Amino acid sequence: MKEKAKIICEQTPRNVFYINEILESFPDSKIVNMIRDPRDVLLSQKNKWKRRYFGSSSIPFKEAVRSYFNYHPITISKLWNSSINNARKFERNERVLSLQFESLLENPEKQIRDLCDFLGLNFSEE
Repeated sequence: MKEKAKIICEQTPRNVFYINEILESFPDSKIVNMIRDPRDVLLSQKNKWKRRYFGSSSIPFKEAVRSYFNYHPITISKLWNSSINNARKFERNERVLSLQFESLLENPEKQIRDLCDFLGLNFSEE
């Protein structure tokens, strides 16, 4: 039996380049854009290829090799900048919320309350 979801989430990072199309195609949609410190993004991408060897054995060897050779700090930095610049075009849009990942870690209750308000959900401490 399939359960019907009340909220559908899609978390592909490159969707930040399609915000306008998403908002036009799905008139009831809201977008939460999670922004992460670029230094952490660089570190994460640099070591992405190692996931296969630290317990994620479902990652094919070919994908691990591709991740290793595709990493370059300048390329990753340009991609990060491009995504930030694209999201900024929508910072005044009432259906788009940008949330700093580090702010979520520093003050989780406030950030989750703000997120719930944005999404029209009731906040619960559980």
